[in-house]
Amino acid sequence: MVDEIKIWLRGDPFQIGFNSRYLLDVLIVIESEDIKLECKNSMSPTIIKSTVDESFLSVIMPLRVEW
Repeated sequence: MVDEIKIWLRGDPFQIGFNSRYLLDVLIVIESEDIKLECKNSMSPTIIKSTVDESFLSVIMPLRVEW
């Protein structure tokens, strides 16, 4: 399954894939509709931050995906 979201990107664009269960586990506990994802490339750990609660931080690893 592929889903797309709107983003504001700084740097060069790339595609990244996540285990949907891991991503949903993080999104369920964030109390904001907007989040901040920080990643360097498609295989680096991704930091997920809340735009409302500055103390919230989660890290997930992307999956290697053949596009």
